[in-house]
Amino acid sequence: MRITKNNYRKRLSIIAVAFLFLFSLLYSGTSHVYAKEYDSSVNIEIQTKLMVSDGTNKGQMPTIPFSFELKSEDPNAPLPQTKQVSINGEGKSGFSIIFDKEGTYKYQIHQVTKAEKGWTLDARVYDVTVYVKNDGQGKLIAYFVGIDHDSDKKVDTFTFENRYTKNSETPKPNTPENPSKPDYKKPGSMPKTGDATNITVYAGLGILSASLLLFIYKRKREEKKNKKYEH
Repeated sequence: MRITKNNYRKRLSIIAVAFLFLFSLLYSGTSHVYAKEYDSSVNIEIQTKLMVSDGTNKGQMPTIPFSFELKSEDPNAPLPQTKQVSINGEGKSGFSIIFDKEGTYKYQIHQVTKAEKGWTLDARVYDVTVYVKNDGQGKLIAYFVGIDHDSDKKVDTFTFENRYTKNSETPKPNTPENPSKPDYKKPGSMPKTGDATNITVYAGLGILSASLLLFIYKRKREEKKNKKYEH
């Protein structure tokens, strides 16, 4: 079959269109892979430190899970797979966030542990700002800056300090319901031995003196009566 000039041009156009179509598919696929390949991520690490109050032994401290939450101020900001993490006792954990475009993203981290008897939980809040930039070669670079929300101080580690105090009462001694009171006497209420002896002697002398006087009185009275009868 003879190929005319018009047929040649038609075939060439079809080949060109097919080539462009395949190239567009290839380009879109490579650009998608390129974007994924150059994503950037940050790992925001948190840790717990446990303390005990005076008079409490660390061995008396129960092990409980401490929970922490990361929330975003921007509803469109990327988030980790889980917005809450737990740490049993003292340890570390973290939030991993993937970014696929430039921008500034703000988050907050705070403790959401359920109150437990004896525990004083750290209520501090951390502000986290993540900066995502292009390095000029199509690669994203992400880094973050942490600030203590109350003190406004920059921090490198997000630490929560929880304190435990054992609730114990001072044991009371066992006492009878109606204890008998000891018969205590005031000092000086009991006479001394020497004083008791002197009192006895004085009492005896007093009795003898009274008896002697009574005897003399009666004797004289009888003598007077006798003289009266003699006259």
